[in-house]
Amino acid sequence: VLGMNPEDGKQVVEAEVPQMELYGYCTQLRSMTGGSGTFSYEFARYEQCPSEVQDREVAARAAKVAAGETEE
Repeated sequence: VLGMNPEDGKQVVEAEVPQMELYGYCTQLRSMTGGSGTFSYEFARYEQCPSEVQDREVAARAAKVAAGETEE
């Protein structure tokens, strides 16, 4: 979290979050705020992901290839 600022009677939270973590966030935010919360985002930069995330994604892809579940 980079900051929290009041704006027009609402609380604005500014943060940097990996894009992968945004999946499903809109639904979570609406649940947490009783449907009144909104969010927007903009791309900031590329960064190398942690090695454990790389390992997990490579293993998941290998499992799909082995099962014949690829689009290739």
